[in-house]
Amino acid sequence: MICIDTNIIIYVSKGDLEPEIFASNIVAYSSVAKIEALGFSRSTMGEQQYLKIFFQEYKHLAVTEAVIQRSIDIRIGNKIDLADAIIAATALENDCVLWTANTDDFKDIDGLKLHNPLEEGSK
Repeated sequence: MICIDTNIIIYVSKGDLEPEIFASNIVAYSSVAKIEALGFSRSTMGEQQYLKIFFQEYKHLAVTEAVIQRSIDIRIGNKIDLADAIIAATALENDCVLWTANTDDFKDIDGLKLHNPLEEGSK
């Protein structure tokens, strides 16, 4: 299963990435990614409509007590903002590969598997 970061969701909603990149994957997203994407101030009405459908099609991974504790641990050990810590913790707690265009933001988190779909051959 993959967990997609907010930036990947926005790239897909804007047409910069094709949704076919998710083919053959079980796709999930963190509650925080949904909040960030739907609250993205530079999205058009069409993109907002697309996002609402997008979030109905894929698996929602809620912020559980385990995700909260893992987020705290991540923040204690890394210089990372709260939203990214929650997204990383969600991926870790659900044994997902985190798909993000900002791998540098997450590279120091132990055990987190990363993939940047914008980079050819990235795994």
